[in-house]
Amino acid sequence: MRAIPLREPSSEAPKAWMCPKCERVFWLGRGRTEEARLAAGSCCESQTAVAASPNVEAKAVPDNSLGKAKDRVAATMLASEISRISEETFCAGWLSGIEFCVWDLVQGKGVGISVDAERLAVLRKLHEESGGWWHWPGSLPNRKFVTAEEWKEIYETNETGFPV
Repeated sequence: MRAIPLREPSSEAPKAWMCPKCERVFWLGRGRTEEARLAAGSCCESQTAVAASPNVEAKAVPDNSLGKAKDRVAATMLASEISRISEETFCAGWLSGIEFCVWDLVQGKGVGISVDAERLAVLRKLHEESGGWWHWPGSLPNRKFVTAEEWKEIYETNETGFPV
C-alpha cells in the first residue's frame, strides 16, 4: 500500500507519512522519515477486518475542524500521538477522555500514565505548532481539533470523570 506524504507547505520533503486506509500518521522523529514511510505503507495490509470497525468509518468522516489549526501537519501528528498513547496504555485507539489525561501529562501533572521525556517534548511542540488540541465529545462520531482557547474552556469544564 502506498503511504501518503504529509509536508509543510514550504517544504519538498515529507514531515510525516499517513496510512491511506486508516489515516494513522507515522512520525518517528528527525532523520527517520524512511522508516515512517515504510510503517505507514504496511500499516493496514495485514488487517483484513479493519473496514468493519466503526472507528475506521468515523475516521473517514471529513474533519472540517482541521482548518482551525495553525499547522495541519502538526495537528494531524498530534492526533496520532494521542491515539498512540491511548493504544499503548489502554489498548484502545482513542479511550474516552484520553485527551484530558495526555493534556495533564503535557502540563506536568501525574495522572497514572507516563511517557518518556522525548515524547513529552514532541507533544508540547505539536501543540504549539498546531495551535490547539484534540477533543472527542461523546456527542460526535469522531474527534475534532479545537484551538488552544477552545481547549482551555473544554478542559476547565471537563465532565469526563478523568482527573484534571
